[in-house]
Amino acid sequence: MHIGKASTIEIIRLLKGKFTELRFDKADFINSTFVFLLAWFSAFWFFQLFTILPALAVGARMNIFSYEIDFNSVNHVVADLSIWSDSNTIANVFGTPAIMLFLLMVISLTLLVKVQPRSLQVRRYLFWLALCACIRLFGNYISGSLFATTHYVWNWNLVTDFLNITTIGFFKYLFIILALVFIYANFFALSERVSLLFNPFDKYRVDRVICNIFLPMLAGCVILLLWHFLRWKITEIVCIVLMFLATSFVLCRKFISRYRDVESDEVEHEKDSIRKVPIIILCLLWIAGILLDSKGGFLVEYSAYKNYYYENFVLAAIILIVVAIVIILLVVVRKDKKDRQHQLNDPQQIETNDSEEYLAEFGVKKYEDIDKYKRLWDDSER
Repeated sequence: MHIGKASTIEIIRLLKGKFTELRFDKADFINSTFVFLLAWFSAFWFFQLFTILPALAVGARMNIFSYEIDFNSVNHVVADLSIWSDSNTIANVFGTPAIMLFLLMVISLTLLVKVQPRSLQVRRYLFWLALCACIRLFGNYISGSLFATTHYVWNWNLVTDFLNITTIGFFKYLFIILALVFIYANFFALSERVSLLFNPFDKYRVDRVICNIFLPMLAGCVILLLWHFLRWKITEIVCIVLMFLATSFVLCRKFISRYRDVESDEVEHEKDSIRKVPIIILCLLWIAGILLDSKGGFLVEYSAYKNYYYENFVLAAIILIVVAIVIILLVVVRKDKKDRQHQLNDPQQIETNDSEEYLAEFGVKKYEDIDKYKRLWDDSER
């Protein structure tokens, strides 16, 4: 408990007036901020996409904006209301995005931990995507559970409500507590994977975690709040607040607590340059969002004629997205293998690298077999 309080105080000390002591890396801060925002919108639109597709399948009316899917203002006739009275429809429309987003989170974590791409930007994106997907998944549920009637929130909490699991107040708050516990566990686990973003044994590791994680998250949350300022959406506010609390008081605090008494090394930090690709993608997304909202959203109404083209368009889009993801993953994995092989064949690396992993590539055990190879060399000399 004392360690947790001390690490929190250390963060506050650096933020309240000791920035002169902070080794601020502008490139790391800018890159991490824009990658965080890109991951945030990726998780958001991934969830929206798999809400739109089942809704199209059941013929639900909706108005699509860059910041929400509006079911309230366009579902008012008897035919529309009959759709939403079916528990199977609710489970399909609001359960599908929850399942798919959970799978996205698992895939992101798997790629981050098991594949460990060599590109720092890719690792940053997977790191933030796992966190943003977790917040989006459980933040949406918490928002719907607490504010469904007061702010007309339609979210996947309706699945457990229509199944009569959370209609009793006790079970509703039990599910909210379980959601918070899962957020805590995920952020706690990823506090141990910060080593994929920078060296946790660096002498300036606290500065690095602030420049690479805390400040980018803080700047990203401020930008998101400004983006939603004129259209106050309670779900987005809940998700932003949860992201701030979980990153500050779970991920960063646990990292500082874990490495507080670990011996540090004077490691020369390789300077990174500002990456333009995430910035360009975000600018294009924001422009598209502004154009969409300025036209009053995109109204989707069911008809057999429209539904035929919607289904074909959506199917083609999904196929293209899946193919693109598979190609990108294959390229990344192949590039990693090629880079590792090149590193193994590098003469300078061969001269200096005597680690167990390197020797294992050639079937040699560093401490057990070296005497045998020395004897063989001596026999060949005779």
